[in-house]
Amino acid sequence: MSNLNIIVVGGGLAGLTASLALQSFGFDVTILESKKKKEEIHAGVQISPNATVVLNKLGLKSNIDKIANVPQNLQIRNWENGETIFNQSFKSMLESKSSSYLLINRYDLLNILRKKFGEKRIIYGDECKKINLKNNKVTLTTKNKKVFTADLVIAADGMNSSIRDKYFIKSPPIFSGIFCFRGSFPISRIKKLKIKNNVMVWLGPNKHFVNYLISSGKKINIVGFLQNKKLLNASYKENMKKLFYREFTNWHMTPKSLINSSDNIIGYPIYFCKPLPFWFKEKIVLLGDAAHGILPFQAQGLSQSIEDSYVLAKCLAFNTGSLSVALKDYEIKRKNRLKIIEKISFNNKKIFHFKSSILTYIRDFILKKIQNSSKISIKGMQNWIYGYDATK
Repeated sequence: MSNLNIIVVGGGLAGLTASLALQSFGFDVTILESKKKKEEIHAGVQISPNATVVLNKLGLKSNIDKIANVPQNLQIRNWENGETIFNQSFKSMLESKSSSYLLINRYDLLNILRKKFGEKRIIYGDECKKINLKNNKVTLTTKNKKVFTADLVIAADGMNSSIRDKYFIKSPPIFSGIFCFRGSFPISRIKKLKIKNNVMVWLGPNKHFVNYLISSGKKINIVGFLQNKKLLNASYKENMKKLFYREFTNWHMTPKSLINSSDNIIGYPIYFCKPLPFWFKEKIVLLGDAAHGILPFQAQGLSQSIEDSYVLAKCLAFNTGSLSVALKDYEIKRKNRLKIIEKISFNNKKIFHFKSSILTYIRDFILKKIQNSSKISIKGMQNWIYGYDATK
């Protein structure tokens, strides 16, 4: 089935990775991206070994290694006194994995993927307006009245997917009750803090804060999550840095210093989508957040989209049946795994944002027990998530 002509709607990280995976199997791929090519937000993304193995397979390792940061430890600290409640080295966590856990500047990764795929095959500043099925082909008409004919359309247009809502089931994103602040800045601004090369998670009542190094350790990425429905109406014109600091004003000096050092804070509500009953319809298939808008509390949103990309490409390349058989194979292989990861992310949302001081004490006590006990382990879950290899 390698002679298919495919249009990927969405030129973000998911759409680009899918296009590269399809290209590696000989498919003819064109990307349609609604945004004009411009400066992207410099935000950190976490890519776990289950996704890194795919990027390596696509021949990206040497380029990604130049811009990625490989953390030493996952460290969880108390929000108030900075006490370390849990510490695990990524080396021990990933001892049997052939790929690394990477921390990357999203903008840097986008540029690598675009260059590898080929800018000439990406159409910027136009979007899908209408899709018709005619003579066993898909006709896609854009907002700018361009017409494309293809064998398959892949909707990688994100959680607010217009293709999903128009041609599948209307599934508007649901507010999770969590608001997020994020920013990044050069590490040189905070030399006195002596930030180590760890994924640092600060857990408190109703909130949590994350910081880690990106851009080969030259920048630091910060993210704050909190349960606050009032912030849903916060305007982007408001001073997000001021709001961010206000919400964490009683916290340890390190998170507060990191917030103060950033000058590009953005804030937005966290949404998710309900699981869909099906991921493809005739010659249209969903991928990434368009198919499964999961919460970010297992840091698997991007990694699962990258897994989707290679699994879909393999199903199309190696399935000897019809297109619908290949797409059904993809759906079956992905839905069950995503169902479990969605559940883990929902559970983490509750655990990370306990309001009760009693529950936060119990949570921290259990984390310490896991840390200090050889009988209690979370490696089973880590192996199941990180040990998955979509390329095999």
